[in-house]
Amino acid sequence: MPPDTSPQTAPVPRPRAGAGAVPHDQPDWHGLWVEALDELELEVDRAEALLRADHLPGSALPGTGAWRPPSLPPIPPDLVDRARGIHARQLDIASGMTRRLGDLAKQATLTGKLETGRERPRPLLVDRAC
Repeated sequence: MPPDTSPQTAPVPRPRAGAGAVPHDQPDWHGLWVEALDELELEVDRAEALLRADHLPGSALPGTGAWRPPSLPPIPPDLVDRARGIHARQLDIASGMTRRLGDLAKQATLTGKLETGRERPRPLLVDRAC
């Protein structure tokens, strides 16, 4: 048998678990957390844009489906600050939406009080005893 003359490559060492490596038999939880935060951030960006808009076309309104948190283990420590920033933006959006809804309610009340020149229908009382 002739000697093997093919180039030999050294085996690639696998990083130790716990040293930033993900064992092949476990999911990349850090990566999944990054993806989840990316999705949340996109939703926050959309909500902020809707809140800034003066007029909302019906197609721009978000869906009515309930959000379900992803099934992930506790957040990695290096992503906590990012998550807190996203949460603060969500709270700002909620506050802005509450103000906007209050403004819309006041506007609806004032619109209902405007005189249009047309006679408003008045309730009729009927005496059933007659």
